[in-house]
Amino acid sequence: MNQLVIQLHTAAVAALVWEPTTGQRFGTGTVAPLVADRPTCRGMELPVERVWLTATRVARQAVRRASIIGPAAADVTTVLVHAFRPGLVLLDRVHRPLLPIWLPGDGRARPAARQVQAHVGAEFEAAFGYRPTPDNAAAVHWRQQLTLEPYLSHRVRFWLDVTAWIALRATGRAVCTTAAASTTGLCLPGQSVWSPRWCDYFDVELRWLPSIVPPGTTVGNIAAAVAHELGVPAGIPLLLGD
Repeated sequence: MNQLVIQLHTAAVAALVWEPTTGQRFGTGTVAPLVADRPTCRGMELPVERVWLTATRVARQAVRRASIIGPAAADVTTVLVHAFRPGLVLLDRVHRPLLPIWLPGDGRARPAARQVQAHVGAEFEAAFGYRPTPDNAAAVHWRQQLTLEPYLSHRVRFWLDVTAWIALRATGRAVCTTAAASTTGLCLPGQSVWSPRWCDYFDVELRWLPSIVPPGTTVGNIAAAVAHELGVPAGIPLLLGD
């Protein structure tokens, strides 16, 4: 029962095949850099497709390295994904990315952070346990993006974190974990439902948002085309980490 683990960080993607029950690792795993674009002196962003291509390439390499150990080592039966957050992925109705992913700390979102802090800072901090900054709330990025492009909301169909986007692309289901949801600024910590209060404040429609599940939940079965990109058997389960 071997598992392919894919970890997406803001500056790199890592993958490894292991047996989760025994902790045995097969091969050395693989790591590849994710080089952010700097569209402005304060901006840091990753094109959505670059993240996908890097993740699938690293996954295939990890599976190939595991297969050197022996056929059993490459017998991957599940895929587990961890990803950095916050990381907002906006898609249209046919799943095309509308903007690159603004990385945590992107300086372009500082005006929105100051605005939110001035308007509802105390209430937000009491609800979430942290201040509304670009480092910890995807909704702050969204507020700034909407300021720069007021008609963006007319084009959005999916408002996702990075793991929910991967789940949608791999299985057709948009699902995120409770931990990821709590870093959006739209879901209170420990809750499994989106907050109407904060969705309304940040102008995010509930129909755009993914379902919320506990970490480790099986999202669905990986589609054949995506399985080919990852180097794993088609139809195996995809799980989301914390």
